[in-house]
Amino acid sequence: MKLKGNQKGFTLIEVLVTVGILGAIMGVLSMTVISIMIITPRTNDWAIALRQVQNAGYWISRDVLMSQIVTPAQNPGDPLVALEWDDGDGTHYEVDYVVTDDDELRRELNGASPGILIAQYIVGVGTDTTFVDDGNNKYMLTVKASHGDAEVGRVYQVTPRPD
Repeated sequence: MKLKGNQKGFTLIEVLVTVGILGAIMGVLSMTVISIMIITPRTNDWAIALRQVQNAGYWISRDVLMSQIVTPAQNPGDPLVALEWDDGDGTHYEVDYVVTDDDELRRELNGASPGILIAQYIVGVGTDTTFVDDGNNKYMLTVKASHGDAEVGRVYQVTPRPD
């Protein structure tokens, strides 16, 4: 359409097309923002729970590899696992891994309580979090942690050093 004289402006169709394009762009952007707001906290919860499980697996596996005596929990309230070994210079070590009422896994060296914090958010002690002897001088450590909406569990197979 040709403009006459000093008429300036956009036609109705041009305005409607522009509004439609902007609406589509805003729709896509709002969906992206909403997805980020929902997914990021969930991913953070999962990463925190995973790190706690990995810490527990690392420390318990490390100490079991050093141990000469490994005693899995026998009764509720017992340490998850009790370990003993003598170092090359004759130093005797006793390590208990205890899960507290606050769902914290603590490493108690030679009876020092409350011990060093190894992992948090540990759940299901005796059911989801266990340390058992498989009968072949190997141990299965199952650890589960929960943070926010995320739950992460892992199973570790550990063999102590030979006598």
